[in-house]
Amino acid sequence: YDIALVDYRIGERTGLEFIRDAGLKFPDTPMILLTGVSDPHIDRAAEAAGAADFLEKGAITPELLDRSIRYACKNARRRAILDAVLSNSAAGIVALDRAGYPILWNKQALLALSIDPDGSHPLSSRDVLEGLGRIHRDGRLPDYFSAGSDKVFEPRVGIVPGDGQVIVFQDITNRMHAEEMLRKSVVEAEAANRAKSNFL
Repeated sequence: YDIALVDYRIGERTGLEFIRDAGLKFPDTPMILLTGVSDPHIDRAAEAAGAADFLEKGAITPELLDRSIRYACKNARRRAILDAVLSNSAAGIVALDRAGYPILWNKQALLALSIDPDGSHPLSSRDVLEGLGRIHRDGRLPDYFSAGSDKVFEPRVGIVPGDGQVIVFQDITNRMHAEEMLRKSVVEAEAANRAKSNFL
């Protein structure tokens, strides 16, 4: 669906429950919550549930509804582009909010954190947080670390707007192998030079 307008009261359920449940089945469909009650708590709860916008029925005008729908569709398109970038990135990416809680990640990041992205249960922020906790050393990320797949990753941390952070996990396995081969070549060359000098 292009968009869904959801009433706050749906029989015995609330629109918030519907948005949470339907968001799992239709993650690309923006949902706007409509309510007849002016309550800032509902506004925040709607955002937490995944609603694209929140409108009070008594204040809705054709212009306001049009703006809200265009805003929700535009954000849904941006999200689809971001999802495509994340899923096609060679690097693992995890975005954290200002409290250090994961809000966004891709499959490559899960593999770097030794988390099975195709596991039996839906992955949560808690799973990603635990994965990050496994590689922390004294509260800091290491210069590089090995994942369960024998790959070596180099984590880099950047600041994002809103006091959050983004961690990028770059696969440096090939580079580490090349550096190791170069070290062995240097050691062998030095040993050959010493042997030649001793012979002379």
